[in-house]
Amino acid sequence: MIGHGELVAALVARAVDGLPTLLAAPPGRGKSALLDAVAEPWISRDDHVVWLTAAPADRNVPFAALANLLSEAPDLPEPWLAAVRQALRRIPGSPDRVAIRLAARACIDNAVPPDKRILLLIDDMQWWDAESLDVVAYLARHGIPVVAATRPGGPVDLLGRDAVEMTVPTLTAEQTATLLQQRGIGFRVAARVHSAAGGNARLTVELARGLDASSGTLDVVTTPPAARRCVRGWIDELPTPDGVWRTLLIAALAADPSITTLRRTAGPDTLEALSCAEQAGLIAVDVHGTVSFPATAVRDTVLADASQETLRTAHLLLAETTTDPTARLWHRASAARDRPDLEMASDLAIAARAVRRRGDPGRAAELWLLAAEMMPLREAESQEVEAHKAANGSLAALPAPVSGTAQAGHSADNQETATDSAAFGTAQTAQYLPHLADSPPHTADSAAASTSPAADRAPHPASPPRPTAIAALLLAAATDAAAAGRQHLARTAVARLDRTESDHAARARARLAVVDAAGQAVGGLDDILGRALADAEAAADPALLSEVHLRVAWHAHLALGDNRRALDAARAAVRAAELSQNPESQAAALVMLARIEQLLGEASYPRVLRRALAHSPDPAPGSLINSARWLSVRFALFADQLDEARYHLRLLTSYAERSGSHGDRALLLRGAVEIEARAGHGAAAIRSARRLKELPGAERASPGPVLFTSALAQVAGGTLEEALRLADRGTAASAQEQDQIFMTRCLALSGEVRLLLRDTAGAADDLQRVRTLVDEQGIADPAAVRFHADLAEVLVASGQGEEAAAVIAETRRAAERLQRRGVLATLDRADAVLKAAQGDHARAEALLHRADHTFRALGLPLERGRVLLTRSFLDKRRRRAASARHFHDQAAAVFRRAQAPLWEPAEVAAEAPAPDLYLTAAEQRIVALVTEGLPNREIAANLFLSVKTVESVLTGVYRKLGVRSRTQLAVLLRDD
Repeated sequence: MIGHGELVAALVARAVDGLPTLLAAPPGRGKSALLDAVAEPWISRDDHVVWLTAAPADRNVPFAALANLLSEAPDLPEPWLAAVRQALRRIPGSPDRVAIRLAARACIDNAVPPDKRILLLIDDMQWWDAESLDVVAYLARHGIPVVAATRPGGPVDLLGRDAVEMTVPTLTAEQTATLLQQRGIGFRVAARVHSAAGGNARLTVELARGLDASSGTLDVVTTPPAARRCVRGWIDELPTPDGVWRTLLIAALAADPSITTLRRTAGPDTLEALSCAEQAGLIAVDVHGTVSFPATAVRDTVLADASQETLRTAHLLLAETTTDPTARLWHRASAARDRPDLEMASDLAIAARAVRRRGDPGRAAELWLLAAEMMPLREAESQEVEAHKAANGSLAALPAPVSGTAQAGHSADNQETATDSAAFGTAQTAQYLPHLADSPPHTADSAAASTSPAADRAPHPASPPRPTAIAALLLAAATDAAAAGRQHLARTAVARLDRTESDHAARARARLAVVDAAGQAVGGLDDILGRALADAEAAADPALLSEVHLRVAWHAHLALGDNRRALDAARAAVRAAELSQNPESQAAALVMLARIEQLLGEASYPRVLRRALAHSPDPAPGSLINSARWLSVRFALFADQLDEARYHLRLLTSYAERSGSHGDRALLLRGAVEIEARAGHGAAAIRSARRLKELPGAERASPGPVLFTSALAQVAGGTLEEALRLADRGTAASAQEQDQIFMTRCLALSGEVRLLLRDTAGAADDLQRVRTLVDEQGIADPAAVRFHADLAEVLVASGQGEEAAAVIAETRRAAERLQRRGVLATLDRADAVLKAAQGDHARAEALLHRADHTFRALGLPLERGRVLLTRSFLDKRRRRAASARHFHDQAAAVFRRAQAPLWEPAEVAAEAPAPDLYLTAAEQRIVALVTEGLPNREIAANLFLSVKTVESVLTGVYRKLGVRSRTQLAVLLRDD
């Protein structure tokens, strides 16, 4: 029972006390599995469990739910026995209510030996008949432990005044990922499964069964037939299934699924249908009256069950009732998909540009694709041409295809790569559809003017398009799909482009959009990159060729971990960009070259960055990751120049706000977390990390960077245990996406945290893996991945002093050559530990004093606090208690001012709050037995729990109280 250990413990505790409990949740939440978990400790002790359930057909059949219990009735007094026979239809008549209650109690007492306990589990109580419910209510009120599972909305007091209703929460995204990890499904796909299932356990399992783990699906999960059958069954069980289905269909199609829109469209029974659907967990309605689908699989099922004619009718209804002009146009076009219409395609293109400017590239991509679908084919175009000639007497020549030159920035973290209205897709569309080029800036009002019915407007003064117009629309769709991180839309555009008369440049740019949409998961895109390179070479466009080489460099850097190969590709990108004489292309290529040169320890990288800034100091919208300004932030952090990093980050903020790119905002938040964490502003780092996870489209982003950033924030302002958990998850997620960069960074962070928690063996494993990865990637700048000092300390702790000295000396040479003061200070700390182990305490003190001075000067308080803790630790080993206490108090003050956890094991942490303020009643029962010295098996036996449940609850207790063992827990409770 992933994530439900505490709930099971609470249910068992109430049952042990003889208190009835109602477990209420919509279908699919795992109520039956929870009842199984509650029964497990009873069965393990050979106690007796009576399990009763019912089906929808039993609801109107008296005593149907009790048939199995009553059929084994023992010898009973004649009135009771007659009541049982009448309930089971063996003799005619209606049973006396008192007699049947007493008979049911006798059946239960007869089934249980005198020295055993009884537990009555009731499943699907919403289908129970009234007569059976009356009997169960009697049993619950008279000492029989009852745990009943039902749908929401039933009366709680049915089981007596002591009854309590407990809800089954949905699975969190993290719990879903944990569940799917057992099936070999990666974190990023798990995020999409969580969105599709909405945390519903049954849907999660069915979606996972239908997944092809090798398909590489990143941003869309197809709902398999088994999951659709579940949803259909839940709808069919509602009082008015047809009305609910119609309302859900309107909500699934509506761009503005508010209660007002649904009432106007679906009719007067909408509120009742919505109430039923909400109670069943199929939809959610917020305080503003907006209807949403917690599980997109429900929406997909409703749409899959609708015929084409039904969908067309629904779209037409919504086109009449919706107030948003873009939505009205979308519905009108969706209803007429089988009838290509040039004017409607033009209007969709206008709307797509407006939506893009409003900062919704995903919706814009959908509009571009629909516009391309609505474009007439060649035969239809010839008729349009003749009509146009008849009306105007001549046909203006259409421009030939022109390759675009706007630079589309690539994102290593699922950053958005939308180009502005000057980008190839939109610029091309404007050329092929001249009235778009002549249109004023598009607002919602201008879009509204373009969406009036065709019968009420004059024809656009546009020449009919050639097939290249379709290519331009599809390219715009791919570009905006990449900006939204929706790879399946980009792939759809590419597949359709390959079937049209598109030029090589359009196909190459669309393939690059697929690469951009993949975020960190660029592994496995070799074929896409190869075909893009071939198309770019055939197009003979140097700027485009530079863009392709740029993506090849990213691929080598991210997925292959081959920075030498990335360096060659970056140099090729620079050469092609210089031939193009395009400043944006040259800046992007130089940024990549500077990035790789810095990693390889080349001294020329600052000069290359200055050249990039001179070509294009301002980043293109949606492409901060590949901008000179962003690289300035990174290089300032490598040099421990936090003020300069903040300065460049502030300059980028206005660009991100202007671009409306969620990916740009995510990148800036990541930078803010790193700056604030290193500056010792723990609370600010935690806030920025929380905002990062809450950004729109976060579930589509590569999880590695987000998990690393969250772990970093926890180190600075949370708990070391949570930081370690997040870093470990980040390592696994990055490995799944073949992301060498963040796998290395997460491992370095987890190694550091394990070392702080005195898990030397675990830290050694992590840091040795980092060492191997860094060597394989050819990373020569020790500031890029700061693990060397931690590795040296681990080696000292394991008795490998000579190897530790070699690591320190080699890293010191590189740090001195590149002037990495912060790295040199960490090496001083590690060298002090080595010197102390060798007995040279005077040299150790001098090194620690120098490190303290350096970190103070650089404004890195947490690193300084760690130096003070090291001084305290070494003095303690030398039995210099007063000095050790002095440095420990200084370190504690540093961490306290930074609102950061003290970087040392929990047993020497500052005083903790009273644990009873944090623990539930079930947790307190278990903790009380732990303090008495009982092992987990005996605790489980005493509380009628399974050993696994006890272990799960104790894990939660440890996390709450900041301890890591039973001994620490006992000491904490004794002190309190």
